[in-house]
Amino acid sequence: MSKKILVVDDDGLVLVTLKRLLKGVGYETVLARNGAEAIKKIRRKNCDLIITDIRMPELNGIETIERIREFLRTTQRNPIPELVITAYDTEENLKKIRELKVASLLIKPFDMRELLSCVERRIEKKE
Repeated sequence: MSKKILVVDDDGLVLVTLKRLLKGVGYETVLARNGAEAIKKIRRKNCDLIITDIRMPELNGIETIERIREFLRTTQRNPIPELVITAYDTEENLKKIRELKVASLLIKPFDMRELLSCVERRIEKKE
């Protein structure tokens, strides 16, 4: 069974690109255009990794991670590693990401091989 990755980004081009890239190497993707949608999808599906942008409407990526973690805790589901992708790397956001101990951080624009390498490392550590 292929590993399932939740991709959260308000940029449709990023969603389509990551879906194509991840599917090409054998991963199943679940797409969400914002944090609220991501939380709804996590409630219904088990995922092996979350890839999220930081700057999004409604809930930003940091708030999304915090709410998903809380949901997983309260429902006694296993934690899901997160890979944060952002072009909006303010000191405040980077500090919050470090405090959350997010599995990986990539700054846009990033190399697709680098992204795949991070994905593989995070999913292997989970097993």
